[in-house]
Amino acid sequence: MIFMPPIRSNWPQPLYGRGTFRRVSASCAWMTGCARPPTKRASTFWGSTRRGMRLKVALWSAMLTIIVGAGAAAAPSMATWQWGRAFRKCTFSHAGYVKSLGCVVYNAAIPGKAGEEDGVGVVETQEIVAPKPFTMAIPSWNASTPDGSYIVVFLKVRADGVWSKWCKLTLYNTKGNPEPRQSCKDGDDIVFSECSAVGVRDPKRADAVRLRFELRSTDGKTYPTLRFVGVNTNDPTPEGMFDKAEPDKSVWGTELDIPYLSQLSVKGGSVWCSPTSVAMVLGYWSKRLNRPDLVVGITDAAAGIRDNALRGTGNWGMNTAFAGEFPGIKAYVDRFSSLSRVEYYIGKGVPVIVSHDYGLLNHWKNSAGHLAVVRGFTKDGDIILNDPWTPADKLDQVRKVFKRADFEACWLGPKGSEGTVYVIYPQWYRL
Repeated sequence: MIFMPPIRSNWPQPLYGRGTFRRVSASCAWMTGCARPPTKRASTFWGSTRRGMRLKVALWSAMLTIIVGAGAAAAPSMATWQWGRAFRKCTFSHAGYVKSLGCVVYNAAIPGKAGEEDGVGVVETQEIVAPKPFTMAIPSWNASTPDGSYIVVFLKVRADGVWSKWCKLTLYNTKGNPEPRQSCKDGDDIVFSECSAVGVRDPKRADAVRLRFELRSTDGKTYPTLRFVGVNTNDPTPEGMFDKAEPDKSVWGTELDIPYLSQLSVKGGSVWCSPTSVAMVLGYWSKRLNRPDLVVGITDAAAGIRDNALRGTGNWGMNTAFAGEFPGIKAYVDRFSSLSRVEYYIGKGVPVIVSHDYGLLNHWKNSAGHLAVVRGFTKDGDIILNDPWTPADKLDQVRKVFKRADFEACWLGPKGSEGTVYVIYPQWYRL
């Protein structure tokens, strides 16, 4: 399944590592504000899926897929829905899958379930049993949300045989108009939500999850469409967060031609590492696919990603939802348990955005949450990043090399983001 996490939180439970959220700010997705030099004040912030070694792929009914790294049964997992056969396993009210469009659309002629609102399309997934007990669930979605339409995202989990309420996570649309795009705080005695993710309250562990998407309109005429849904569930055990897979040395020496962008080149960009990273990856696909529409400015990306509840751009799900608004692009949040899984994607020509502790990576005294783009690996297996935290007049320094072990230490496990990544590529692309 695919999962995601953080936002500024004063809640008593940190949905992180041990089942609670760490404090995070709206600046960067993750654990501490955006990356800053060690002389600056510390802040809190943070901003799957095929393996990088062999993968076990199990089909769950039709095309519901759970993907787990081979030899790592405890690794995080991801379930996805797309295409007709997968969506047909969902339940609908006033909505249905249209094969010719390749997406779910609102349809008033389709009967609604008892208790559902007229004028609202609803998609609910079936129960997904996770391979391992989890403490966090992160949904992803790719949709088209023209002005006058929006999507509301809900998630529920089962813990100790009892289902939680439908936890409201997100009100999402592209432009935040007329309804502001925002994450929601919700919960009960089993779960709580923040930053479009769900945490399971300590000491509980959940074993199943369901998703719900409401297709809503502000004018009764314009509705969103939904073409991809995913959810990631974590495995908070050491075995689940650290996979001792062998590296894929065949990828060493491979480097993708990803454009250089600096978040410091625009006003307000000091906390925009996440949208800058998304813009770099979209720019990469623009060049490869000859699609000028995928070239996005940093300011425009930040405006399209901003979570108005957090007043920042660090919401992981909104970052991938923004990328997934572009026709033919699939984007989701996942968690990896080793760099070998990143190597798999690099070997396929797919860059990966990684959420990590930049302070730990640079051996600073303070933590500094950050996102950057993996562009490849050196011949010795060290990681090569496009780092958006680079002076605007030194774009040639965006490309940075870090020791493999140093990067794994700041990315995997509770000291990092539990291996959180954004994966963005054409939906037809064969992995």
